[in-house]
Amino acid sequence: MLRSLLRKATGTAHELGFELYCLLRHYPPFVTRDVDRLDDGSVPVFTFHTIEPEPFEAQLAHLQRNGYRTIDGPTLVRHLRGEAPAPAGAVMLTIDDGRQSVWTYGVPLLRRYGFCATLFLIPGYVPAAGGCGPTLEDVDAGRVAPDELAMRDPELMTWDEIRAAQQSGIIDCQSHTCFHHRVPVAPQLEGFVSPATRDAFFDVPVPAGQEWRLAAAGVPGGFGMPLFAAAPLMHGRPRYHPAEGVVEACVELVRAGGGERFFAAPDAMARLRTTYEAAVRRCGGGRVEAPAEALAAVRDDLARSQASIEAELGGKRCTHLCFPYTEGSQTALGLAAEAGYEAAYWGILPGRTINRPGDDPMSIVRLKNDYIHRLPGRGRRPLAGILLDKLSRRATGGPVY
Repeated sequence: MLRSLLRKATGTAHELGFELYCLLRHYPPFVTRDVDRLDDGSVPVFTFHTIEPEPFEAQLAHLQRNGYRTIDGPTLVRHLRGEAPAPAGAVMLTIDDGRQSVWTYGVPLLRRYGFCATLFLIPGYVPAAGGCGPTLEDVDAGRVAPDELAMRDPELMTWDEIRAAQQSGIIDCQSHTCFHHRVPVAPQLEGFVSPATRDAFFDVPVPAGQEWRLAAAGVPGGFGMPLFAAAPLMHGRPRYHPAEGVVEACVELVRAGGGERFFAAPDAMARLRTTYEAAVRRCGGGRVEAPAEALAAVRDDLARSQASIEAELGGKRCTHLCFPYTEGSQTALGLAAEAGYEAAYWGILPGRTINRPGDDPMSIVRLKNDYIHRLPGRGRRPLAGILLDKLSRRATGGPVY
């Protein structure tokens, strides 16, 4: 219990420290100061993950009340290139991952307020079947009870829901890479996937070729899988490939021991480590791939994501890329351009605080959605209150942004 509290306190302090650093170095004037309007030509881009209905509706209400207009990615690119100016009061809303709450709450609320958003998908993990689940609009129409809309994140939207969202004109679907990968980059063993794993299933750094385990059953599908030192695939670093049979030996031990029940035993982790070490002695210690293989992995992921989205959505163009964890590389940018991507979305970037004409569309910066309430206009919130809310969410385990 004490260890858990210390980890939470450390994470909270880290989050607050990083936020203060961003405020001082990377955030635009409307966030940090009291201003009457945005600078001419400036377009803030905001990012979401989980859509919580009440905060999200409050943010949309602030935009509507003060005359802001949402734009899509192609409109922003034309604005940055100087080809056609964005409308006055333009902002862009982006949503990463494609979690269930986007369908359940996001699409209905965007429709209610007359806004649009860009949705960055993880097509390698999108469920192939499942139809369309109930939404807030079904509650409003009396077709389902409110308690049927339980938050299901980090489950992802189905392809049926994604197609319906795209066809609505409210959502424009683009790429968040094929698998949102963090990948092993060194043989350093850091643990095993277990019920204590709190990452969303698409954040678990699986070895190449093991994605199917999580696609089928989420984190439980990977119970027992070894976790190695990892980095985002889009860094372009050579991956570490454990020897064939090592992962299978660990996962099979847990499966034979009853899945989640296996971890109730006090020696569960010790048994896993023993099994892992025996498998390494039997199968070998794995290998780190050559740099050319690393480049091919990035190229393949970008192309597969693009092709999958375009095929599933009837040939619509996928030319916008959002880097997972807002971390990429010059290598990934070059390969994205080769694949036909016209815009890339990050978080903060050196020397950029907001998006203006003349800026590179491959370097679009984004702000956390909390700061929608700092946009000039009626009902603008004090910065201190926003920061306190962020700190509270972190301390209580709620969404950080």
